[in-house]
Amino acid sequence: MAFKPVALDKLEEMKLLSFAGLELIRAKTYLIYGESLSGKTALCLSILKKALKDGIRVLLIDTEGKTRSRLQAIISEGVKKNLLTFYENNNMKDYTLPNFSEWLEKTVTEEKIDLIILDSIASPFTQLHHPKERAMLMKNVIGALRKVAQDHDATAIVTTHTYRKYDSLDPGKIVPIGGEGIKFFSDTKIWLRLSPGDKRILNILNNSTEQVIHIKGGLVEEEEKK
Repeated sequence: MAFKPVALDKLEEMKLLSFAGLELIRAKTYLIYGESLSGKTALCLSILKKALKDGIRVLLIDTEGKTRSRLQAIISEGVKKNLLTFYENNNMKDYTLPNFSEWLEKTVTEEKIDLIILDSIASPFTQLHHPKERAMLMKNVIGALRKVAQDHDATAIVTTHTYRKYDSLDPGKIVPIGGEGIKFFSDTKIWLRLSPGDKRILNILNNSTEQVIHIKGGLVEEEEKK
């Protein structure tokens, strides 16, 4: 089988937006994971703000009820409110299949969504005590997100928390809640780590790149171009 190169202009055409060193590509799914206060929501809202300013239609699904007040501050800065579809929902039943996949397909189609943000995928399933059951349901959700993103040339971003896994092979390994299943269904894995002050460490695991980002006022500061 011969490998066919992708033209640079085609790659540029597929790009949705760039922010803080991240290239967000259409039909791709991005997993952002990190411990509490590592900046997952701040990064999502910063990407959302840039997307709205660029005229990109966004669907934000908030499962933790943390973004409403921060969204109001973003909208007040003159970005296009009509481009944002916002849902607050933490009901586990609504994130099981086929409920979630059917709702997502309908919403993305009717609202002509280009960017889907789910913050966070773990929250609706916290009441489940069996890790394997929780992981399976989370895998179904990210699988549905990925399919809709591919079918509609949209970009999907999903966040989740982490835990420290202790075993004999890799003691103290940091693992995203949802495990290997949600990593499998994501095209790019982004690990956010705490650092002193307003700094966070952003690791793009696919290409082993690392950079420092700064969070102020609940948003990521984008570096000024020199």
